[in-house]
Amino acid sequence: SAALLVDHTGPTITAATLSYPTIVVGANVTNVLTVAATDNAGGSGLPTSGDIGEYWVDGTAAGPASGSRIALATRTANLSVSGLTAGTHTVYVRVKDRLGNWSAVTSVSLSVLATVRASNDTAPQLAIQNNAAGNALTQTITPTFNVFANDTPAGVPGQAVVGTSPTVTRTGNCTLANPNVTGPNPNCATMTVTLNANGTFSYTLTVPSSFTGGVTNTAQNIRASKVGTYTFPYAFSLTGTTSATATVTVRVR
Repeated sequence: SAALLVDHTGPTITAATLSYPTIVVGANVTNVLTVAATDNAGGSGLPTSGDIGEYWVDGTAAGPASGSRIALATRTANLSVSGLTAGTHTVYVRVKDRLGNWSAVTSVSLSVLATVRASNDTAPQLAIQNNAAGNALTQTITPTFNVFANDTPAGVPGQAVVGTSPTVTRTGNCTLANPNVTGPNPNCATMTVTLNANGTFSYTLTVPSSFTGGVTNTAQNIRASKVGTYTFPYAFSLTGTTSATATVTVRVR
């Protein structure tokens, strides 16, 4: 004899995510909505293709404010986001089981920015006095500081630094003067910066292998060579939009 399955309980959505929860107005990206769901124990199960659910953008859990619901053929969908205005939007989604029982509606927020902004930042100061590493001719530091810390937005999926080897400019300090040289002081350390796409960075201070103008290579002078204020520019991109350039300041004392 055949068993009769009676199932009046809809599935449960366990997660709904967007590949880009924050975008910029006019973004030309594929923003993927991914839905995870489970069916009740002993239920009819979840279909894997065909008409498995629907989603809509804005409105309420009862339905869209305008336009129509969009059918889901799989539990992922490419959202059309290019026409969305600046502000916070809501993506609503629900799925059904093989017998057509619907889940409750779940929502996920989508932030649409009018623009992006990189901020001028100051990294935590590095103190090299009485520091064994400060006596080294080459010293590499990886601060916990992230250049995205004060940006709009700050560290969201898809946000990436533009360029990874910025030019570093030094101002002030380094008093190991060479009276025989005009222009940049050859007794002062130089800094190189490696910027990572996620906004973290490291910098290397390199002291001349030998000083000039009668300056000796003592530990004190090596540390004095590094002291100064260093700046480097950066910008970032998000969903096809690039920020204006900002400046990071690193102070070595």
